[in-house]
Amino acid sequence: MSPFEVAVVGVVVAAAFCWIAAEVTGEHSWIDRLWSWLPPLYVTWFAAQTGFSDPRLLTMAILAALWGGRLTYNFARKGGYRAGGEDYRWIEMRKRMSPSTFRLFNAVFIAGFQ
Repeated sequence: MSPFEVAVVGVVVAAAFCWIAAEVTGEHSWIDRLWSWLPPLYVTWFAAQTGFSDPRLLTMAILAALWGGRLTYNFARKGGYRAGGEDYRWIEMRKRMSPSTFRLFNAVFIAGFQ
């Protein structure tokens, strides 16, 4: 598989994990918990494919890691990683939708698109 195909498989696996975890736990912030980790991992994956020899990819990987570290720190500080740390937006959206509509919203937008 090409590096791009591997990255696409990674995205699909992450989305499936977030959707299944939300269905099992009833919390829909799984993608929020991974949001600060996945983009730096994707960029580092592509930089690694060049042996970290491409200056632009290496710079992007470093900047993405710094950005991800900042997001992870802020999210943890606000309790996002603890059980029940669901984003207020999903709670509000769940109130406005029927259970089946919200389940579809979760699969397509929360886990799938984000």
